[in-house]
Amino acid sequence: MKRLQWGWALGIAAASLVGAAALLLWLGGREATLAWIAERLSAASGGTLTIEGAKGSLYGPMTFDRIAYRSPDFTVSAERISFHWHPLALARLKFRVEALSMGTLKVAHVPKEAPPALPTRLTFPLAVILEQATLERIEIQEGAEPLVVTSVSLSFESDGKRHRWRLTQALTPWARMEGEGALEGTAPFRLEASVRLNELRLAHLDAATVHASGDLQRFLLTVTPEAVWGQGTLQASISPFEEHPLRRLAGEFHELDLSRLNPSWPATRAELRFALEGADKELEGSVEALNHVPGPLDRNRLPLSRLVARLTIHDGNISAQLPVIVLGRAGEASGGGRWD
Repeated sequence: MKRLQWGWALGIAAASLVGAAALLLWLGGREATLAWIAERLSAASGGTLTIEGAKGSLYGPMTFDRIAYRSPDFTVSAERISFHWHPLALARLKFRVEALSMGTLKVAHVPKEAPPALPTRLTFPLAVILEQATLERIEIQEGAEPLVVTSVSLSFESDGKRHRWRLTQALTPWARMEGEGALEGTAPFRLEASVRLNELRLAHLDAATVHASGDLQRFLLTVTPEAVWGQGTLQASISPFEEHPLRRLAGEFHELDLSRLNPSWPATRAELRFALEGADKELEGSVEALNHVPGPLDRNRLPLSRLVARLTIHDGNISAQLPVIVLGRAGEASGGGRWD
């Protein structure tokens, strides 16, 4: 008899658990449940989070009319959001999103006098996989006019500690961008990323590749332009969390032809090298230019063979000392100047 009673009790308990699980599954699939959760999250945030127009279910595709978040440092708002994820992946400690789309994403940053602080860590408690994200328009507001980026398509993957992304496309006012990168989520936050700029809307520049290598405390930015007027690279050492981020600026160019920049200018075959070191608000260093085909202006040449200068850039003011100026066959000269 006792065994029969225990059997009935276990059966009732099992049936209750199954029934409760079925009820939870049913509730999770209802649109009203998603709307209720969105409303509770907004109310519990104290006004920092706003979720409007939640539709769909917790298990399948869901949409939102608007989601906004604000803090003392920045505000973020997104409109027309569509989100399709795989909740069963959580059992494998993965947050997997098959597709994420937004109509408009607006980001506004509140500038501060002090530089931002280097984060202590940039990790997730579980793996994150974003298979495809599309954004029709991104507006980044930090000055008078927002930076607008359109037709953005990207993917993202992280094991929680190391993050990787691929930018398939992004259209800016000056170029079409594509690239990829990786970032370590723990100190020293190793960074390796590259971006290709195509269809440049800058005069006399066809395309460019930008590569970043280093860590978040200091990284080297290398720009390689593609242009008919010459070849070369520009490098900048950047410390983004310091008061004056630009620590060094250097460049080396060759086969420079001024006539390719402007047909009315003289033809040259020149080399240009410069290296400027940063200290506080100042950049200081040397510049050297060599022209391998000097000649008179009436023959469409530049009467300059070599120039060596010492440059100082301070608060937008440029001062130069010119210890060596070789004017072709006309001899040498020296001088100085200042430009504001």
